[in-house]
Amino acid sequence: MHLSPGVLHVLVLGVAVIVALKVRSHRKRTATLAAQWQAFQQHRNAGRGDLLQITRVYQRGRRGPKAVVTWCDTGRQQDAWF
Repeated sequence: MHLSPGVLHVLVLGVAVIVALKVRSHRKRTATLAAQWQAFQQHRNAGRGDLLQITRVYQRGRRGPKAVVTWCDTGRQQDAWF
């Protein structure tokens, strides 16, 4: 099966457009996430926020999961229900 040059050009153009849109979308998302992280850091430095990490999810239920979380500043662990 051979493709005509016109069909091949349309396919190449279509792939190029899709790739360009994906790259643009990725850059926009990265910039948005960076701005959100910067805003959080400013909020945290003002003493109004703490960062925690979900260490382990140990139960999944109809009303939400239960997990062990670790507070990043102190290393203290506790259970949490989300």
